[in-house]
This record gives sequence, structure tokens and C-alpha cells, in this order.
Amino acid sequence: MEDSDELKKLLRQNLEISRESFRILKKIHRARKIALVFRALYWTAVILLVLGAYYYIQPYVDSFTNIFGDIKKDIFFLP
Repeated sequence: MEDSDELKKLLRQNLEISRESFRILKKIHRARKIALVFRALYWTAVILLVLGAYYYIQPYVDSFTNIFGDIKKDIFFLP
């Protein structure tokens, strides 16, 4: 009878620990989902900022390449 009570006590402890572990795993899983969403938002913002900066700077880059091309033609006498 004593072994039976000890076994029941151990089983209850095991069940309690399993439930606590499951709750912790659920929290970890939720945190990973949230982190994934924020990481996707972060990289979307970075990409949009880079594209916006390129769109804003593109006229300056085009004029620089035209000036550089003209200088190159003058120096090397290219047609």
C-alpha cells in the first residue's frame, strides 16, 4: 500500500511538471511567432527605405554618370 501511495505522489508530480513544461513551451512558441512577424516587418521597412532612397537619389546618380561619361570621353577621346 505504501508503494502505491508513493507511486501516485510521483505520478502527480510528474503530471504537474509536464503541465508546467507545456505552458512554458506554449509561451516560447508564441514568442517565436511574434519575433517572426516583427522580423518580417523590420526587413520590409529596410527594403522599402532602400528602394525609396534609390528613387530619391537616382537623378543625382544619373547626372553623375553623365558627367563621368563626358569626362571619360574628353580624356580618352572616345566617340
